[in-house]
Amino acid sequence: MQMVLGCDGIKVLEEDEIKSILEAAFKILEKTGVVVENDEILEKLEEYGGQVTLEEQKVRFSRTFIEDFMNGLQKKEWKAKPIKISAAVEIHNGYYLDPVDDCFKEWTKERFLDYVKVAKNLKNIDSVYMLGCPLKEVEPKLRSLYEKLYCWKYGVVGGEAIWDTKLCPKIYEMWQVYAGETGRDVKELYNGKVYLIPPLRFGKEEAKQLMYFHKKGLYTEVGTMGSLGGTVPVTLAGGLALQLAEGLFISILRSVFGGSRRFEVFNVLTALDMSTGATQFGRPERNILNVAGAQIARYVGADFFGHCGLSDAKVPGNEAAFQKVSSVIFNALACGKANLVAGLLGVDEVFSPVQMILEDEMIDALNWTFKGFEVNEQTLALEVINEQGPGGSFLGTDHTLENFRQALWQPSLSSKEMYKLWKDKGMKTEIIKAKEKFLDILQSGKELEPQISERAERELLKIISR
Repeated sequence: MQMVLGCDGIKVLEEDEIKSILEAAFKILEKTGVVVENDEILEKLEEYGGQVTLEEQKVRFSRTFIEDFMNGLQKKEWKAKPIKISAAVEIHNGYYLDPVDDCFKEWTKERFLDYVKVAKNLKNIDSVYMLGCPLKEVEPKLRSLYEKLYCWKYGVVGGEAIWDTKLCPKIYEMWQVYAGETGRDVKELYNGKVYLIPPLRFGKEEAKQLMYFHKKGLYTEVGTMGSLGGTVPVTLAGGLALQLAEGLFISILRSVFGGSRRFEVFNVLTALDMSTGATQFGRPERNILNVAGAQIARYVGADFFGHCGLSDAKVPGNEAAFQKVSSVIFNALACGKANLVAGLLGVDEVFSPVQMILEDEMIDALNWTFKGFEVNEQTLALEVINEQGPGGSFLGTDHTLENFRQALWQPSLSSKEMYKLWKDKGMKTEIIKAKEKFLDILQSGKELEPQISERAERELLKIISR
């Protein structure tokens, strides 16, 4: 179906098409099944109602089981609400695009701290997240440990990397130290995540990691990410059906091992470029899939997460702006919310402070747009209209002075003068202004302050050194 504007917002699927995709997901779980390379997990899934074949290390779920399972899940009531676009900053393996010389460089602790400082000094950035610890000073095998130290010390979200099963005891020990530091139960704080190996396979090491923390009373989240034409069918309907089947399986795991009856429809599918074999985050297929995913979530009464606000562009420019803004807007119109990953470029391989600063203003403008405007006696301005009358000017009125900041968006990077004045002021583009703002924040912005005590940091470093 072509994308249309319906009474519930934009849509790309009719009800019978939603039912067909759900039916296909049920059949995948019933006939194809999921490989789980861990007998303990298979035993628990069998106790829960799955149909297990140990020789194949595979579990299947009957249609009746899935329908009963979905009927018992927490339901989300979709209501009209204000549209909200958030922005987060991410740090993981890749290249730091230095604003000083426009060169791609390795992550160092100094660049990491600069990046976090810039993010925390921008008003529209909600959080900073780190996966692993990509600093060149850190041994690769220890990155999941240093990740936690740096996240906790500098107020960064994350700490979910496990990666090496042998490190599970040390990771658990670090979480205990952090729990003691914050005075909270480790169950409230623990944040770990492993991934299915798409399609439909829960690998040996990932399964071991889930079970290790499960035996400590902690639930490790499970994720997945497929590519159209790579790990899921190239057709959007087939990709959605397979992703939905994996999402239902993840929800079953969450119920069995985490005690939660929550189901979230998500879309994290990427297009696979058939000429290069590269996954692409900025293609229009993602926008279509996010709209479709939100429709399915609304139909089954689930929450929805759509991967958006990302780009394939390697440097700031039109490609990055178009891809990020279009995906954010489609996602927001489909489900009322969207998250842009500020500063992130190049299919999650390039981290640009300049792009982050540009997107801080971009998010400000988008949220200004979505907030609308007020209609009341003051904003209707009948008195001042009558005073100025035909042919009058409103520029010098008290009404304009008192209301322009609330009525008109005020940019700091975008162009706001005509050509001659722009030329006289140095012909600065938004990218030049963003670089100047970057240097200004480093020089005079609010400094980062440690979020844990020196004693806790010493304990964490002792665990890492062992």
